[in-house]
Amino acid sequence: METYDTSYSLFPAKVDSRASKNNSDHSKKELFDRTMPLHQVILFANQAAIRKEIVCIQIEKEVSKRRFVRFNMEGVFRKSVNQNRQIIFESSDKKTLHLLPIECILSIQLTSS
Repeated sequence: METYDTSYSLFPAKVDSRASKNNSDHSKKELFDRTMPLHQVILFANQAAIRKEIVCIQIEKEVSKRRFVRFNMEGVFRKSVNQNRQIIFESSDKKTLHLLPIECILSIQLTSS
């Protein structure tokens, strides 16, 4: 998990060096510090939803004002992006469903399964 404090969510000013960059065994090191353009995220998310591909995504959530957390999740997109620019993501353990705004997804990567 990477935590930092900045007014620009994609350009961290302060990085907590004690925070582990990988929060699960399925995290991809090369996925960190990479962001995809929004149109590419939408395209890849829709393709992965149609093909039911297992993917690893990096998301960024706002914890408090000017404080963001990035982490990886592995799973499957259940549906394509809707009109509200949200997508349903199911974790790989099939226990959790996430309704994510597409803007919080920074990158998508196929898993090697």
